[in-house]
Amino acid sequence: MRRILLSFKKGFLFRLLLSTAPVFFRAYMGFVHLTSRKTYIGMEESLWKPLRRGENLFAAIAHQDALIAAYEYRGSGFLILISQSRDGDLIAEISHRLGYGTVRGSSSRGGRAAVRELQEHYEAHRESGRGLLTAITVDGPRGPAFQIKPGVVHLARKTGSGIVIQRGWAKHKILLKSWDRTVIPLPFNHFVFHFEGPFQVPPLEGGEDFDQFRLNIEGHLRRLALRSVEVFPGFGLMTSSRRRQMGSRIDPAAFFGKSWFSPPVSKGK
Repeated sequence: MRRILLSFKKGFLFRLLLSTAPVFFRAYMGFVHLTSRKTYIGMEESLWKPLRRGENLFAAIAHQDALIAAYEYRGSGFLILISQSRDGDLIAEISHRLGYGTVRGSSSRGGRAAVRELQEHYEAHRESGRGLLTAITVDGPRGPAFQIKPGVVHLARKTGSGIVIQRGWAKHKILLKSWDRTVIPLPFNHFVFHFEGPFQVPPLEGGEDFDQFRLNIEGHLRRLALRSVEVFPGFGLMTSSRRRQMGSRIDPAAFFGKSWFSPPVSKGK
């Protein structure tokens, strides 16, 4: 009986979270964006021009950027690839409230079904003459941070899509002490968005070629991450003594976690 009650409580609380979290997220992020300004670097060439040419793209986004990126394209009808997990259910609900389409699957679960669903979306969208953007957090769901998983390369190759590297950063922010150092942007802010690509997956003859391309994409993501921190090196909420201690030094581990210094893991070996 106790287990039944505990299961009911967990189910009720999760349903309550599903109904309230999207409302809170949309209200908070709406206020943040309303009071903030934005700078876009490389967006026209890397994103909008290819989409206008009818090219389908994957936006490769670090898990750290998820909150910033989620609100940026609200109401666009773009797609978000979301894992088939309980956390994914919450993210999917928030995404629907923001006007995104969702595709459920990941490199470890539901990958084949995700490819089929993406192909269906592309086919339905073809008459518009424009490409479709699908966002994917490439180092999720469990990290290590900024180490790209094979999934995005597999999906891009199977669907014939290009990969655009996107990085979002905020001047004023809170960095959570999670594996990805999630960014919570604050109101009255300045956002900078960097874009590179699109990168087309070349013919890959073996595991080493595949892994080399994945590591190349990962290198671009890391360079954009460092470039964004150079624009806004502060933590946002920081004591004046801590600011003086840091000076102009940039410590990647402070912003991205200790896994930043971990050697890249070769998936092809």
